[in-house]
Amino acid sequence: MRQRFDPIWFGGSGYNLCGWLHRPRQGGSSGTGILFCNPLGYEEICAHRAIRDLAEACAGQGFPALRFDYAGTGDSAGDATDPRQVEGWLASIEIAGRTLRAETGATQIVLAGLRIGATLAALCASEEVQGIIAMAPVIRPRAYLRELRTLQAAGSPGISGNAGGLEAGGFQFSEETLKSLGAIDLCKVVIRESKRVLILDRDDLPGARDWVDWLGSQGHEVEQQRFAGYSSWMSSPHESVVPGQLLPAVLTWLGQWQDQRQTPASTCPAPMRPAESNSTCWVQSGTPIRESIVHLDPEKRLVGVVTEAVEPRVDLTGCPRRAILLLNAGATHRIGPGRMSTDFARRAAVEGFVSLRMDLAGIGDSVAASGDPDNVVYARSAVRDIASAVEALRNRYRIDEIVLIGLCSGAYHALKAASSGAAVAMIVMLNPLTFRWNEGMTLGEQLAPHRVVQDVNRYRQNLLRPETWVKALRGRIDLIAVLRRLTIHARDMSLAGARYLAGMAGFSGFAGDLGTQLESIAGRGVRMTFIFSQGEPGIDLLHAEAGHSVKKLMAGDRLHIEHIPGGDHTFTARAAREVLFQKLFNQIIRPAAC
Repeated sequence: MRQRFDPIWFGGSGYNLCGWLHRPRQGGSSGTGILFCNPLGYEEICAHRAIRDLAEACAGQGFPALRFDYAGTGDSAGDATDPRQVEGWLASIEIAGRTLRAETGATQIVLAGLRIGATLAALCASEEVQGIIAMAPVIRPRAYLRELRTLQAAGSPGISGNAGGLEAGGFQFSEETLKSLGAIDLCKVVIRESKRVLILDRDDLPGARDWVDWLGSQGHEVEQQRFAGYSSWMSSPHESVVPGQLLPAVLTWLGQWQDQRQTPASTCPAPMRPAESNSTCWVQSGTPIRESIVHLDPEKRLVGVVTEAVEPRVDLTGCPRRAILLLNAGATHRIGPGRMSTDFARRAAVEGFVSLRMDLAGIGDSVAASGDPDNVVYARSAVRDIASAVEALRNRYRIDEIVLIGLCSGAYHALKAASSGAAVAMIVMLNPLTFRWNEGMTLGEQLAPHRVVQDVNRYRQNLLRPETWVKALRGRIDLIAVLRRLTIHARDMSLAGARYLAGMAGFSGFAGDLGTQLESIAGRGVRMTFIFSQGEPGIDLLHAEAGHSVKKLMAGDRLHIEHIPGGDHTFTARAAREVLFQKLFNQIIRPAAC
């Protein structure tokens, strides 16, 4: 199955923007193009697949659509620390609108924005824009920023302070950006020329009433609807459930738009550049780097972004040509949690390495095979997808050695790929939560091994606290559930002991046993490193399931375990991420490069 949308790099005047162009199926266009404006940060990660599906649905109804990343976000060039971020985002929308017109022949543009994306769309609604679709719009970003600061003050996971700005869910907002956003009030923004506006407001926390009245007072044609399910949509990438009312509301409104405007159909012109060789260059930390959007398999279902230096500042003459292959963490697309994969890949390019950050089938912008479901985090097809990426790196980029890096589920897939014989030189596994996955299991499984370990560790910490016993005596603790978890943990530890004794006696591991997999991987000369944040249950699971093999391989310098103090599961805090990056380069990847 071929990809249903084409990657495109575009920009100019210092902008290098990455987007995905959805063309109408029949080759003709309604004449109205839809430009999608992303939310920011963690909300964009949760909404990525939904926006992709919305764009695809629009194209299916004859509306060409472009979704893209603003400057300094997603796959586009730049960083959160760049100056005048809000100005850059608005310029990105204007450039994307011109690109959509040039690529598709669209004569009218509708801006479709979600959350802050709707705010930015309203600010960009010039005379060249004929309509706006605002989904859960942020009318006054001061309130939006207060939400983030409240979470930060409450010490919620994933929110941490950042001197001179704000760091939320691993995404950084500079003080300048916060001030610029905080000064916006859509109820004071005059949008010129009559527009049609569809406002899809949250039913749990509606906030667009004032804006509806303000737009009406200016003579715009406004339709407001409310939709349910926003919180489920934004809960997490792997649990994201797109509100069922959203797509029909958008398509119905666009259909009415078409009936009223009677826009003449046009023929989509050829792309301005071949999508297959789409690449762009810019300077990163003083080093020119190139990024290319590539298909990784003959069917063109799998996509990834290759990053390489045009002129590496690090001299690796005489060293094997080495590439770093970065896997999805859960259902987060290839930019990684907090955009860490994008940041790491670009830094690796400056350090002289080629990097490929890929989407496994059914995740991000890679299409699942026919009959396979989307958004499956522990899909069996991942091993095959990784093999395709390895082959593409070796054949197209003349790579000698490949380092496979994965976080959480990506760590699991890295292990399984290496165990299945993938031609890699090293695997780095960050905070794996499981080493066994059976069909039908769910990520929220209460009795999953990592959940049991977490619960047992918590029991140990609370055992000597008087309030724990008071709660138990008052019946406020489910003792049956506690006993069940302790029993499961005791069983797992007994099995670990049996494996250890069997190893000491010289018996081979159990069939499919983790220790057997690790020793088999090491036997093929593949180096292995586990990196754990403080308190991660995966390290206990590793020792419980493969304790003897781990000790033997560590003694033979074939397996290493590293720790990141202060890090959480996805290395949300930028300080912890910086420690991780330095450890990867200075202690793991570069020393083994030559």
